[in-house]
Amino acid sequence: MTHRICIAIITLAACTPYSPSDGDTTSASSWSDAEATLSTTEIPADTSTTTVDPTTSEPAASTTTADSTSIATTEEASTGEPSTGPTPACGNAIVEAGEECDDGDQDDGDPCTNSCTLAVCGDSIIGPRETCDDGNAVDDDACTNACILTTCGDGAVQAGEACDDVVETPECNANCTPVSCGDSVVNAAAGEDCDVGGESPDCDADCTAASCGDGTLNASADETCDDGDAIGGDGCSADCTIECGNGVIDEGEECDDGNSDLADTCDQACKRLRFHVFVTSTKHAANFGGVTGADSLCNQLAVAADLPGAGNFKAWISAGGIQEAKSRLFHSARPYILLDNNKVADNWTDLTDGNLDYQINRTEANVELVTVPANCGSPETLVWTGTLANGSGEIENCHNWQTLDGYDDVYAGNSSRTDSGWTWGGCIVWCPTDQYRLYCIEQPPA
Repeated sequence: MTHRICIAIITLAACTPYSPSDGDTTSASSWSDAEATLSTTEIPADTSTTTVDPTTSEPAASTTTADSTSIATTEEASTGEPSTGPTPACGNAIVEAGEECDDGDQDDGDPCTNSCTLAVCGDSIIGPRETCDDGNAVDDDACTNACILTTCGDGAVQAGEACDDVVETPECNANCTPVSCGDSVVNAAAGEDCDVGGESPDCDADCTAASCGDGTLNASADETCDDGDAIGGDGCSADCTIECGNGVIDEGEECDDGNSDLADTCDQACKRLRFHVFVTSTKHAANFGGVTGADSLCNQLAVAADLPGAGNFKAWISAGGIQEAKSRLFHSARPYILLDNNKVADNWTDLTDGNLDYQINRTEANVELVTVPANCGSPETLVWTGTLANGSGEIENCHNWQTLDGYDDVYAGNSSRTDSGWTWGGCIVWCPTDQYRLYCIEQPPA
């Protein structure tokens, strides 16, 4: 008996003849059951033909013509594998066609982006080792072409930076601002010891450490002087305070007479109390070089006498209406005194009112001139002035005190008088030949 078994899972759905041998234990009824089962399953028509060799009971040849749909279905059932596979998807942890990577996560900042492309600078995604990524090729904006946020010290001058030398240099501060003493940025490369934006007790205005004796006056450090040394007795003490009383008018002093006598011109704090006046010990021809020549003669004598105000004296003299005593001399609100402390006038107004409190009859050497009657009888007391009692210049003078040429007679002052005749009176003198004294009045330091 010959049985035909149809195996549905075989790719070509071929029916193979089977003849059980005498020793086969498979019962005919089992095969019948199989045939019954298969008969209930609709199987597409099979046009294959099989020829069996009767001597071997094996198929000699087979010709199969199968429906293509049946073949595909059967093949699919027999192998269990799809013919084309599922559609590729980014994020499935499988690198597929069109993907550079696929790490299967949703971390867009790791080496593989959520688009399954490798992270690179310029892709507008902040990836590993990047602090920014603006997706452009502009290197001088807030994000460099290396995907690093710009910062002072990166060597590239960006917006808001005046310079960027990476480190502090004499021209560029560490905060990328230009170097300037007083900018409150200490720049050691520029030679700054300190910089607090100005002077302080510890920092001079030139950005060097404050120190008495450094030659830089620092008022914040309570210095009133700094002459560059730590030696006293030269006007500036070793602790950088003014030495009042050394006889030298130092910076900040109104006067310094070198003593503690409060009856003279200067107090113990070197503040002005009074101004000295004297009549010259020497007599001069009328061509002494104008008003400036007269001033020079006064100071030469004051220096020689070592007067406290030496160098600050001016002559009481005028050159016509051009250089008048009232416009050349300081109008003091304090008294004018002689070197023996006798008061000549309370102030400028009193000096020029036509009446002195005391005669101006003492020289720079504090020597009193010989007292004579208040007249023109003694040339020892006569004084060149060219000035009226109110300080105005008199037109008649000896060619503005420049030459002796010509025939000139003028009025002279008399140091023995306290009325207006002390400067301009009834004493007529001759310019070409006569020699007389000068009045000298101390002025504040220039």
